[in-house]
This record gives sequence, structure tokens and C-alpha cells, in this order.
Amino acid sequence: MKQSNRFITISWVLLISVYLLILVGGIVRSTSSGMGCPDWPKCFGQWYPPTSAQQLPSDYEQQFLAKRLQKNNRIAQLLDKFGMTKLADDIRSEQQVDKKIPFDVTKAWIEYLNRLLGVIIGLLTLIFFRYAFNYWQKKRKVVWIACTALVVLIIQGWLGSVVVSTHLLPWMVTVHMLLAIVFTFLIILAMFQTYKEDNLPLKSSIFTWLVLALLVISVFQIILGTNLRESIEFIAEVLENQLRFEWVQRAGFDFKWHRSFSWFVLVLHAVVVYFFTKLAFKSKLLLNLLKAIVVIVILEIGCGIILAYFSIPAFAQPIHLILANVLIGLQFTLFLQSLNQNNLSVNQ
Repeated sequence: MKQSNRFITISWVLLISVYLLILVGGIVRSTSSGMGCPDWPKCFGQWYPPTSAQQLPSDYEQQFLAKRLQKNNRIAQLLDKFGMTKLADDIRSEQQVDKKIPFDVTKAWIEYLNRLLGVIIGLLTLIFFRYAFNYWQKKRKVVWIACTALVVLIIQGWLGSVVVSTHLLPWMVTVHMLLAIVFTFLIILAMFQTYKEDNLPLKSSIFTWLVLALLVISVFQIILGTNLRESIEFIAEVLENQLRFEWVQRAGFDFKWHRSFSWFVLVLHAVVVYFFTKLAFKSKLLLNLLKAIVVIVILEIGCGIILAYFSIPAFAQPIHLILANVLIGLQFTLFLQSLNQNNLSVNQ
């Protein structure tokens, strides 16, 4: 196998693994397993989760609470040094941090598997970075993109520890999600650069700008969805995970804003499809990407309806999340390919 083919193969494996991790992360959230392991990188002080509470000290809840508070204090002090006093105060004052975490074997193993997949992705990223150097002579951009992806992954890993330490501080979870999106974009961009003709500059069109607008708005919709999820989690905790049929109603503005904005996203997808039909050139690749996007949008809307009108079934939450992330990945690919296709159509 050629070195370039190996890079493309590892890129695909890494990309699929990241999407799998996002799916597992959705399962972690839908099962409230985010604090299944109250410490990081270990789980209850062990490299693999215990199978029963009897394997833990009698005061284990207090022990791990004290460790989290110490770590949060170090993080807050670091933020103070960089002038981020507001952020530091948010971490110090977060009431959820003071909660003791009782042992739950199911939640512990769900969170542990999530972390284990994260380690695998870390190893795959190192291999991805290694094979990127095969392009050092001809396509040096690939190397710098892979280097950036490695840095993002390191930051993401550190942020994951902060998320656990701060007891899933809401805005921190959102940042964690956004970094995962950036990471997938970098993988897609690296693969795109391997195919792109270096001697041909990229060219934009109205269609390209519409796709870019669609991408930005879709990412914003994911942020709205993350905020809605945080509101739902708070409501579920208040209601002690009972009366699920009331969760959406009590979410109020967060739910209405997310639902209403989804119609705007749907209309913009229709506009993009319409402008594609008006293009002077017809690209099979762009057509296939658009078809995939339309299918994902239909599935995403269907999943959203199930969540809104069937009491937020747990199985639908991670599916809704992964569909949204695959959708913006396809949109980003469509954006890049439209830039390249505009170029090729001019030179044909």
C-alpha cells in the first residue's frame, strides 16, 4: 500500500472513530453517566472501574470530592493568572461541584468505555500525524493541519478532565463539543488537501457562500441543542427523573428557540439544493453529497420529533447528536468540494 493510501485509510478510521466517540458521548449524557467516574484519568482511583462499592473505602465520596475541589482550585488559580477572573469565579462557585458521587457500576463502565475510546483515538491521531509527514515535500499544508489536529486533541483531553472535575459545568460541556467538531473538520480538511490540485487556486461562488452560511447556522443550531440538553438535564434532576412528559414543556424558551430555528435550517437546505440545480456544471460528487445531506436532515427532523413529542426517549438522544455532527461534517465537505469544483469548472 502506498504511503498516501495509508494516510487516507488512517484518516477515515480516525474520522469514523471520532463520530463513534461522539455517539458514545451522547449515550453517556442520556444515561447521566458523565460522573460515573468522579476522577480523571483513573476511575475511582483505579485504571479500570471497580465492580462493587465494597472495593472502595468507606469515605470514598468525600475523598474524591476533596480531590475535585483541590483540582478546581488549581484551575481557577491558573485562570486568575491569565486574567480570566470571571471564568475562575464560575468554577469556584459552581454548586454542582460540591456534590458527592455515589458509585454506580453501570454508569462507571459506560464512562470508562467512553474514555477508553478516547485513548484509542489518541493513538490513531499519533499515527495520523506520523503519516501526514509523507506529504512534507509536496503538500506541506497536510502536515500543518495534522499538527493542529494533534494540538486540538491534547487540549480536548485536558478539557475532558476539567469537565469531570467541575461536575459537568454546562458551558464547559458545550466547549468540549465544539472542539470535537473542530477536530473532525481538521481531519476532513487534511484529506481534502491530499486530493486538491496544488497549482489550482480555490474559487468561490454564490453556491459556495450559501453552503458556508448553512454550515455556520447548523453549528449554531447544535449549540442551541446543547443548551436545551443542559436545561433538560436540570429539569430532570429537579423532578428526580420522573414525569418525563413534562421535561420539554418546562424547558420553555430553550425548546421553542431550538425548534423554531430548525425550520430556518431546513429552509436554507432547500435553498442550497435549489441553487445547485441552477449551476452551469453538474458534479456527481456534489450531487451525492447533497443527497446524503438531505437524507440526514430528514432523519434528524424525525429524531427531533420523537424527542419532542414522545417524552425524550433516552435512545433517541445520542442518535440526534450523532446525526447533527455527521450532517455538519458533510456540509463542510460540500463547502470544500464546491470551492474545488468551481475551480475545475472554470478550467475545463
